[in-house]
Amino acid sequence: MGAQGAIVMSYEFSPPPADAASRRNADRWRLKPIWLLLTLIPLCLLAAIAAVVGLGFLYTYTAIAEEVTAEDRRSIVAAAALAEMVEDFVPDPNNETVTKQRYFDRSYDVEYEYDDPHDDAAPYLYCCTTVERKPGDAMTTYVTAWHGTQLGIAFGGDAEIELIERNDLFRWGNQSRFAIIQADGEPCGNLFVARKGTVVFYLIVSGIYFDDGGVFSELVSSALSNAQRLRRR
Repeated sequence: MGAQGAIVMSYEFSPPPADAASRRNADRWRLKPIWLLLTLIPLCLLAAIAAVVGLGFLYTYTAIAEEVTAEDRRSIVAAAALAEMVEDFVPDPNNETVTKQRYFDRSYDVEYEYDDPHDDAAPYLYCCTTVERKPGDAMTTYVTAWHGTQLGIAFGGDAEIELIERNDLFRWGNQSRFAIIQADGEPCGNLFVARKGTVVFYLIVSGIYFDDGGVFSELVSSALSNAQRLRRR
């Protein structure tokens, strides 16, 4: 900034050029700060991306798997809860996974996934509860989760996928976003991301969707309540 400021100042306060050659020279000086900005902005963006990617690798490769406790399980929505609302859906425990990862800063994730590769009609469910060190970290995780999902949807798959945000249907915590997922114009699932204090809750479901806030509340309320009892240890 200091170098650019000096260039602008010297140009603005110098006498007007005497001839065409001087004017062309002055035009080059006028464009130099812009050229510097156009050069620096991509470099800054690349540096920021590199920092995020590097931090991601740091989290990934320093993660330690821990035993999933009963308390942890109560903080996520499992297929059994979904089965109570979906007729003829009997989840197979062999198709679900629950993991817990603790990171170098003592934050941790409890992740649940239900995916039946042999039954295309079965719902897909992914739920993750994250406990961060402080509210600021949780805010970053919350924003990243929402926008990361948007990017993943934009660049993945052959169907035209859209997130129709409907925060009027369900809200929770300090921040939350609720959306209906549409594929080729037809509703097919939901995305819900929320933060309360240092806890971030993420849920995505497909093969079934909720457009009634009261019904969705029945699905997630117990997990949300229990998520607040988790503490960073």
